[in-house]
Amino acid sequence: MKINTPLAFIDVETTGLHPDKGLLLEVGIVLTDEDLNVTKEMHAVVGYEKEDLDYHIVDPFVREMHEKNGLIDECLASDACLSGVELDLIMQIIKPDGVQSFHKPRPLAGACVDFDRRWLTRHMPTLTYLFHYRNFDVSTLRMVMNKTKNKNKEAPHRVLDDIYQDIADVRKFMEELNG
Repeated sequence: MKINTPLAFIDVETTGLHPDKGLLLEVGIVLTDEDLNVTKEMHAVVGYEKEDLDYHIVDPFVREMHEKNGLIDECLASDACLSGVELDLIMQIIKPDGVQSFHKPRPLAGACVDFDRRWLTRHMPTLTYLFHYRNFDVSTLRMVMNKTKNKNKEAPHRVLDDIYQDIADVRKFMEELNG
């Protein structure tokens, strides 16, 4: 069994759960072919001032997680603005030659793809427009395959680590389905 369509695995790290109230800290995209072979990847950290992060990170769990994984320090050190990151993702991943690099838009894939799409729609609407409206939700596949407890609870909550875990899980589930 194949996926039968190239996918765009996406993951975002944020200051909380609500796109209208929070900041998008990091975004990653990994493109795969129909066999889940990686064809391109990119991630970027958005830069913010300490005061902005302090104001928007109100949940102690989120603060501790992003301090532990180094993301807050990377945001403070980054000079990349949100619109610049969106443009880089479009130009380097989606339209590297000034034209769309794939013939038809790819579905977004990931463990919490609806959450990620909502954040991208709010903070990077032009990028979001370039993807198919369909989602390939890995967390749903984990539930169907009854593998929700196998997810690494000590994951660093960084976009590329999470995306590559999602791709590995989909490969494993496809092998199980193929018998």
